[in-house]
Amino acid sequence: MPSPSRGLIHLDEAARNDRGACEKMHERRTASAPAEVPFLQSAAITPDPWEDELGTQSAGDFDEAVAALYEAAVHPQCWQSALSRVAAFSGTETFHFLRWDPMARSAPFNVHADCVSSSAIERYNSHYWSVDPRRRLVEALAVGEMAVCQRHFSDAFVSRSELFQDYLLPVIGQRYTWFARPLVAGSQEILLAMMRGEDRGPFSDDEIIRVQRVMPHLQRASRLWIDTEQLRESAAVGRQVADASGLALFGLDEACRVVHTNAQAEAMLRDGQHLLQRGAQLQAAHEPDAARLRETLADVVASRCPQRFAITSRSGEPHACFLTISTLPAGSPLRPKLGAAAVLVMARRPGRTSPLAPEELARLFGLTRAESALALALTNGKALDEYVAEAGVSMSTARTHLRAVFDKTYTRRQADLVRLLLLLPAAG
Repeated sequence: MPSPSRGLIHLDEAARNDRGACEKMHERRTASAPAEVPFLQSAAITPDPWEDELGTQSAGDFDEAVAALYEAAVHPQCWQSALSRVAAFSGTETFHFLRWDPMARSAPFNVHADCVSSSAIERYNSHYWSVDPRRRLVEALAVGEMAVCQRHFSDAFVSRSELFQDYLLPVIGQRYTWFARPLVAGSQEILLAMMRGEDRGPFSDDEIIRVQRVMPHLQRASRLWIDTEQLRESAAVGRQVADASGLALFGLDEACRVVHTNAQAEAMLRDGQHLLQRGAQLQAAHEPDAARLRETLADVVASRCPQRFAITSRSGEPHACFLTISTLPAGSPLRPKLGAAAVLVMARRPGRTSPLAPEELARLFGLTRAESALALALTNGKALDEYVAEAGVSMSTARTHLRAVFDKTYTRRQADLVRLLLLLPAAG
């Protein structure tokens, strides 16, 4: 039987080879072109060099598969449809994609093609996993490598294999497999298997090249998926946390029309003491503040810089409500939760404090006691100079603590920090 290493393909090497081929084709195609073409003149899209080799239809399928992978990185519910596109592009029929924990021997995330039933997966996990000869290939894979099983298992071997004869062929209906290990994240690893039936025959060299082209994008998409997981979890609990903490959330579109309100925001609108909705526009109930709110909203949309200020109540009570206004990037995980809003307005009345405790901030971000106190003061609506006066520290000390808080929470502005902390769940 061939050595496992002979069938391994490193994805970075594949990408380098691919780039080299693309550059050569590009040189041939542009040899007769003008020596200098201004970039901004390129209204017509330059043909992709891969189209010359794959054909326009295949190149389009590649683009769709890659775009679907990055979409799945931000919206994990799309992994199945994304991998279905990869399967169609690479000539496979079924797939199994999982986030595997070798120590616990469990898969916290597991998605497979519709044609593979959950009961079939359970049968594999309960018995056939232990007799699967492909495991040694997977275990030998370094990050960024793939293995094509047809290079390791002959027809004679397959005819004697319990896995193939009792499970893969009769139950799954598959004979040929390739594996990849795109990523290792902590104690877990991302694994992908793509399979097809015996009637389709072994994977051709052209199909393997197609896989190599897609895999570097799968690596990057997997890394993006893992890196943004905490943000998605925070977004998922954000609405419930906001309701529990008394925070009113208003989602506005680019024209500053209200497209989303949570329960607290709706109650604030019904009360009419602080904010009103006239038509689709959000307005301050105190007339002198109305123009300032309109100007601030327009400025935040134009500059993309968050702002915060206090408004007076309709009855004339100053500082009756604190507003924090910021834009939401197109890829923000909060957008789907807020009716595809482009602008987020957070409103908090005095006395409604953050549900977080200093101990929780220390546990979540490693903040010191002083850093936690500063972060919570800002979250509860205090300005930095107000905190300095109350805490009895110098402004330079407070700014040093604030820089440390930004570093540890991966934020860059006070508005970003406040938004993050307000969306975190309290203990218990």
